[in-house]
Amino acid sequence: LPTSKFARLGDWLIDGWRSNHMLLDALERLSLDTNETTSFAAPNDLEMEIVHASNVRGGIRWTADVGQRYTLFGSAVGAAHLATLPGTTIRSMYARAQRLPPERGPIASLPVVLACVQQARKDGYAYAVGALHKEVAALGAMIPVDAGPRALYVAIGGPRDRFEPRRAMIEARLRLFLNEVRAQ
Repeated sequence: LPTSKFARLGDWLIDGWRSNHMLLDALERLSLDTNETTSFAAPNDLEMEIVHASNVRGGIRWTADVGQRYTLFGSAVGAAHLATLPGTTIRSMYARAQRLPPERGPIASLPVVLACVQQARKDGYAYAVGALHKEVAALGAMIPVDAGPRALYVAIGGPRDRFEPRRAMIEARLRLFLNEVRAQ
């Protein structure tokens, strides 16, 4: 069995925000207010990795699993992350991602990715459908505070059929979350 040192191995990645109870409480309230799954994700080269999740119970839900990874190219938090990078870097990363196995590569074309990135730069958050499952819609945004050694992103996701009719309300609640975090 691994020693206790193994448990500390990844602590440096998340200690900056894990001990921030205000941030964790705000994520929990976001989940309860939207009645959708919320998560924190961090970039990991060509993918985003879920580092914390608040899964709502009951009914049909999308469930986020800590450690789950998904592509930057077609996901909401991926677009939010890419919006922080220059276009030349995005194109270079996309070219590398195309060489990955299909299950790990881009799920959207480069023009679609670039359009989503432009929209994310304009709105301050991104919207996407189908990154983790073809029927899951999500919003993603960068956490506007220093969260440690890696940038941290918030995602709200749920079944598309339920999410899309409520999208304006969920977007408004996401903006409130970002303002609340920024004010702390």
